[in-house]
Amino acid sequence: MKRRQLLSLSVVGVAMSTAGCITARRTAPLMFDPQPPDRPDECPFSHNFDVAFPVPLEDESVETLTAAYERELRASDGVDPDTLSIEVTLTSWGQSYIADLRVTVDDVDTGETYSAAYYVDERQLMRSTADGTELPVDPREGHSLECRQRID
Repeated sequence: MKRRQLLSLSVVGVAMSTAGCITARRTAPLMFDPQPPDRPDECPFSHNFDVAFPVPLEDESVETLTAAYERELRASDGVDPDTLSIEVTLTSWGQSYIADLRVTVDDVDTGETYSAAYYVDERQLMRSTADGTELPVDPREGHSLECRQRID
């Protein structure tokens, strides 16, 4: 059996075993979608840092991923993680995953909301800078890109 087929089978198994909500410091529903999410039209800003991608994909791994994301967000943007609501969607794409995170900052004054799309290889969840006028790099070309876009 080819590696891609094995990956597909393992993703199905993990999806069946992790359906529903994961209760951690944040509630992070872990879902699997056979189709990649639509890529955003632009990346107004981004940051340069990496977050280790969880292997294997299970409740505790997603909790670790969420906690790491919160730490990085707080360090880079000064956002209090206690005001965050994070949803995680993992999508299989060949030998890669896409982790699509929707992040809501519950700020009563600004009501800031961001969406974050992570194009993920098997080992690292990487963020890289992107020009606001360019489309994100297609992960099938072997690149990894994070685009976090503010939604007004």
